[in-house]
Amino acid sequence: MHTTQSAVTPPASNDDLATLKAYHERLIRERDRLRDARGSFSRQLGPTPASAGISTALVAAFGSHPKTVFMALALASLFLLVVSGLWYDGKPAYRHLFAKRLACQQSERNTVDAFMRARHVDMSRVPTPEQWYARMIELESSIIGELREHNSLMWPWQQVDTLQAGVDAERTGVRAVQALWLLVIVFLVLAATT
Repeated sequence: MHTTQSAVTPPASNDDLATLKAYHERLIRERDRLRDARGSFSRQLGPTPASAGISTALVAAFGSHPKTVFMALALASLFLLVVSGLWYDGKPAYRHLFAKRLACQQSERNTVDAFMRARHVDMSRVPTPEQWYARMIELESSIIGELREHNSLMWPWQQVDTLQAGVDAERTGVRAVQALWLLVIVFLVLAATT
C-alpha cells in the first residue's frame, strides 16, 4: 500500500517547542543587552556637546584677552563635536530595524508576519506557537546581526542595519566626541594661558 505524506506539517513535540522557547529567550536577552549598550552610549553623546559649548562660552566671556587663533580652533572643534554627536546619535533604533525587517518581507502567505501586521486578530490566521517562535528567532537573529569577536570602528555615514552595528557606531561616536572634547579643552587652555 502506497502512503503519501501529509501536506500539513505535524505538530512539534513539547521538546521542540521548549527548545524554540529557550533559544528565543536567549536571543531576547542578547537583544536587550545590545539595546541597553546602545542606550548607554547614546546618552553620552548628548551632554558632552552642551558642556563643551558652555566651557567655550565661559572662556570667551571671562578669559582675559583669549588668543583669537586658539579660540577659533576651539570653536571649530566644538562645531565638529556637535556635528559628530548628532550624526552618530541618529542611527535607527530597534523598533525601526524590526519594522524594516517586516516591511521587507511583505508576504501575506507568511502567517506570522500577516498576524503581526494585522490591525485586528483574525482567529483563522493565528500562527501556531512553533511557527511564531521560529519566525521570531529568524527576525531577532537578523536584527541582532552577525556575532563579532571584536568591536568595529564605524564612520558616522556608515549605515546601521543591525543592533551589533548600532553598538559599534555609537561606541565609535562616543570615542570621537570624547577626543573632540579633549581637543576643545586643550585649545581653551591655550587660548586662556598664552
